[in-house]
Amino acid sequence: MTFEWKETDETGKVTKSKVTVAEYLVKRWGDKLKTPLRQEEYNQPLLMLSQRGQPIYLLPSRCHEASLPKDFTKDANKMKDLRNYMITDPTIRYNRIGDLTATVFSQAKVLNDWNLKVNQNFAQIKAKQLYHCKVLDPKNNQRSWEDYEGRRFHHAQPLILEKDKWALVYTGRDFDAANNVVQTMGKAGGAFGVRIDEPQWVEVPSNKASDFVNAIKASINPKNTKIIFVIIPRPEEKKAVKAFLDKGGIPSQFMTSFKAQKMSLAVASNVVKQMNAKTQGDLYRISLPSFKNTMLVGVDVIMNGSSKLIGCSATNSNTLTQCYTKLYKHKMPRPQASDIGPG
Repeated sequence: MTFEWKETDETGKVTKSKVTVAEYLVKRWGDKLKTPLRQEEYNQPLLMLSQRGQPIYLLPSRCHEASLPKDFTKDANKMKDLRNYMITDPTIRYNRIGDLTATVFSQAKVLNDWNLKVNQNFAQIKAKQLYHCKVLDPKNNQRSWEDYEGRRFHHAQPLILEKDKWALVYTGRDFDAANNVVQTMGKAGGAFGVRIDEPQWVEVPSNKASDFVNAIKASINPKNTKIIFVIIPRPEEKKAVKAFLDKGGIPSQFMTSFKAQKMSLAVASNVVKQMNAKTQGDLYRISLPSFKNTMLVGVDVIMNGSSKLIGCSATNSNTLTQCYTKLYKHKMPRPQASDIGPG
């Protein structure tokens, strides 16, 4: 792959020549490359992309893997479309990999230049096929996961928020956003059998986290409140307010003013699910005949400075839908002089 390259010398004379993509990269960006091109990079096959009908050629060795944009992962519709490609039938995936392998295998000359070989035969292994569980609706009828995502049946234990049994905390300037939250969640909850009545409205005088905490202390009785929904102006205020609510053992749901103002039915549906789960209500149950009288336990360990955080979670219901969780902090002992060997 070559194209025309123009160079102008000090006298203004223009010289035209044919260059490859690799040669262009060196001529145009050579002084900005972190590492110079290696000899083998001049002979590698190119990646061809198409943008607005215009072909773009790239050197694979100079490309880097990129993650999805943040806005993409927050869009429920886009993620749903992406799942159609990520989560597919095993047979379809098998055939796709076979097609890709056949395409690569057909480029024998390129592979030989790079001293590569592709085995067209998949590795054969013996494995046990696990039981494909079904979701149970409130009447214990077996349904598919698609039925649940499509809101075709109610939650197993729908959340019921009676009037003044939950609280909505917001600043004065976010009153319209608070109204939007209540109305949109009310509409979204109906598909799951969730009922959301009028909350206890708690208005905070300023954006300070301390004022949020003081307003909650002064206005909300934790014994009569199932969950507290907090609309915060900025994410920075969340840590202090949530720490206070967690210490008091009160379930909470947080959302920024911007998101609350623009809350859609798709977002509201996810929020309703989270609130249903936080108040210890099952969203759905699954049929697992092989796991009767069974407890599933999960443990994970991460380093946190000089300490280790040990997280433990264990199911405590026959349906494996309710869990007990605990976080332990283990202080690592300091190494003694006798523990440090020579060298």
